[in-house]
Formats: sequence, structure tokens, C-alpha cells
Amino acid sequence: MKRLCMSLRVLLASGALSVLLACAHLPVANQTIYPWEIAGACESKNFPFQVGKYLRDKMYTYRPGMVDVSIGYNRYDQTIQNAVTFYLYPRERSVEEQYDLEKRNIIYAHPGSTMINEKQITIQKDGANYQARIATFEYDGIFAREKQRVCSSLVLVQLPMRYFKARSSAPAGQVSIAETSMFELLERVSWANQDQETVCTGHE
Repeated sequence: MKRLCMSLRVLLASGALSVLLACAHLPVANQTIYPWEIAGACESKNFPFQVGKYLRDKMYTYRPGMVDVSIGYNRYDQTIQNAVTFYLYPRERSVEEQYDLEKRNIIYAHPGSTMINEKQITIQKDGANYQARIATFEYDGIFAREKQRVCSSLVLVQLPMRYFKARSSAPAGQVSIAETSMFELLERVSWANQDQETVCTGHE
């Protein structure tokens, strides 16, 4: 009888331990898991809902404090099919290292991609001049729900406190018009606003 009681105690203790270990791996209530989509009708003077023929798409934050964010814009009409995503994130390495990293990320994400153009230009924004590093790639992929040849441009700008990055994708045959359209979009959103701590009113 004593042996039976001891066995039951061991089993109960083991079961309790298993429950505790299982609970240790459960997410904590209200814990934000990143990337986190910024849901709802987010008001933003810097990145409006509609800019010309572009409509704002999803917005994400990648770490606490809204210091690392992305904002998507899409334009699909008879002239062009263009998906543009803006990124704002802290400066954690030199601009040369960051630019090389961004190019490697594209090649890693799209095996077989080819860089077809690379240049550095000056962009004027809010009365200041910024150096923009631009690399354009081509690869086979799914775009606008179709398997096709895609062109994708990377634009990287070093701001005083952070980096601004733009990624613009379009069918390969629209590479020139896509770049022109993307820069028109850049002129109409406030990506260089240094007072901006968040991209949305009411989100910290």
C-alpha cells in the first residue's frame, strides 16, 4: 500500500512538473510579437491613406517604440503595377555596410536575381540634400498574382538619426516608369521628417 501511495505521489509530481514546463512556453498575455501589424485606420500626416494614384497598404512595426517601421503603398492601374514599401529604422552600422546588407538580402530572398543597375544620386527633400544609393534587380517571381519577370529597386538614404529605405517592385517591362512613379511618391510623403517619432497618430 505504501509503495502504491508513493507511486501515485511521483506520478502527480511529474504531471505537475509537465504542466509547469508547458506553461513556461506559452506566450505571456498582452505580449507583443514582432513584426506587429499596425491595425485600424491609422492617421498619419507623413504617410496619408492616398497619395496620388497610390493607396496605402499595410503598416508594420518591428520593435517597441515605433522606431522600426514599414509602410506599404500600391498602385495598380492601366499605366503601371507598382508595389512600394518604405522602411524607417535606427542606424546601427555604417551606410556602406547597411547598403551591402540590403543588397545581399534581396539576392538571398530571390535566388538567381541579377543586379541590372546601380547608382548614387542626390535627392532634395524639405530644403536638404540627401545621398541616395540605388540598386535595381531583376528576377523571376510572383508579382500581382502572376509568375513573371520582376524588377525591384532598392533605395537607401542615411538620415541624421536613422535610415530610410524604399523597395519598389514592378513587372520588368515597367522598370523605367516604375522608378519615375516611385520618386513622385517620395516627393509627396514626409520620409525625412526628423521630428517624427511615430508614423501614426495615437501609436507609440
